[in-house]
Amino acid sequence: MSKLQSPPAPAGLKTILKILFWIPAVITKIKLALNSHKVIKNKKVLNTALTREQTLNMQLEQLHEKLSGLHAKRDSFFSDRPTDLVSGLAIPGPDCFSTQAVKTLKNKLDELQSDIEGWFNELRSARQEALYDLLFDHVNVVGATCIGINTQKRFRDMKFDIVIVDESGQIQAHNLIVPLSRAPKAILVGDHKQLPPVVQDEILEEIESRGAGHLSHLYRNSWFEELWHITPEHKKIMLDTQFRCPAVISDFVSEAFYNNRYFAGKGMESKAPLFSFTPSPMVFIDTCSIPNRYESSVHQDGRNVVQDNKTETELVIMLLEQALAEHPDLSQRREIGIIVPYANHVKKIQQGIEKAQRKNRLKQLTTPLQELVASVDSFQGQERDFIIFPLTRSNPKGSVGFLADWRRLNVAQTRAKRQLIMIGDSSTLTLPNNRKQAPDTEFKQAMRTLLKRCKEHNALLDAAKWISSRPAPASQAPEMKGAHS
Repeated sequence: MSKLQSPPAPAGLKTILKILFWIPAVITKIKLALNSHKVIKNKKVLNTALTREQTLNMQLEQLHEKLSGLHAKRDSFFSDRPTDLVSGLAIPGPDCFSTQAVKTLKNKLDELQSDIEGWFNELRSARQEALYDLLFDHVNVVGATCIGINTQKRFRDMKFDIVIVDESGQIQAHNLIVPLSRAPKAILVGDHKQLPPVVQDEILEEIESRGAGHLSHLYRNSWFEELWHITPEHKKIMLDTQFRCPAVISDFVSEAFYNNRYFAGKGMESKAPLFSFTPSPMVFIDTCSIPNRYESSVHQDGRNVVQDNKTETELVIMLLEQALAEHPDLSQRREIGIIVPYANHVKKIQQGIEKAQRKNRLKQLTTPLQELVASVDSFQGQERDFIIFPLTRSNPKGSVGFLADWRRLNVAQTRAKRQLIMIGDSSTLTLPNNRKQAPDTEFKQAMRTLLKRCKEHNALLDAAKWISSRPAPASQAPEMKGAHS
């Protein structure tokens, strides 16, 4: 079994396609396991599988034989049944034009139409099944989800030589073991330093209640991560060059998360700031000087649930105004993304944008709100020219909640193709935690490194000063309360 680590933007799917071409022709069947149906529908995968010469090395005689059998089945449908049905439509005698006779005729015609539709459905189904059989007899690559490869009847008896699992950094052991059981060799493609598998709290609580807490890591972490740490080095490869982000972003990500082994590809160094008000392609707007910067939350089910951060919400709207004033095409091309850690804050920002538009602000914004503003988890795998990332958490205790999982920071930052602007309270995001082995230690260390890098590029901006110095759009709302305090 080999592992291929695919950090943000090195084109893991394209690498899989290249692997398919490298595998020798002696291999007869490859199972490509994917994490979602969305990837299976990718035409690049299907076209590669169906146009490769060794994959479609079928003979015309076999095709003719299959289709001949299908035509014979079709002919058998129309040999006797139509005659029997039509013969029943005749209504003899002088009553052939009576009201009752017409009703009877209509009923018989309806029955005939229903039967004809049934014949065509049978034919369509038979043809589809025959084509499926023909296809699976002659292709070398089959794409399916991890579970679908066992639940679909036509896959159950197929033998595979190699299984390739994409996005395996998000797949738990009990799901990954299904495709791995179908072939003697496997290639896992994924990154355990991006988002982990999704697991419901109820499941973890059930595991604890059954005295199996020592196994909870199999649900919290991907099996890719578990295997990565015990796999020999000669069986591990890292795709170490990215071609999406400006170099200043990937340089920080490399230092903070990948032990300086993640590099910017050709041309990434030359990516300039997108806007006149951004001194670098990576900017951090610090709200720590604004008195009313703190998050709002409610007490629910015995814990505080973050609802909003009004200061950051208004800053997002201001940034959108400035960005669209300089590049209105960003919205037309749907190249703006607002990535937010908390679902409640996602809704508040969407509502804030709607309210601003009702007040005649953001006229040039045409991107649908559900596409424009989304959570970190839903943005993995996507990219935009311009990314705004409000970190939401701001409080005197330095509590960062699930932001402590630094993998969300990694994902959010690496979505930007040209410009990344982060908004946050540095005093909260870097406040040391005195507890031993505190879960937010790595995140806060990464934030200190981030702020240091931004400062080196003159890209650590004071929010209050930025608000007061920015050129005011013609239809600007009143200034944020406390911005000059």
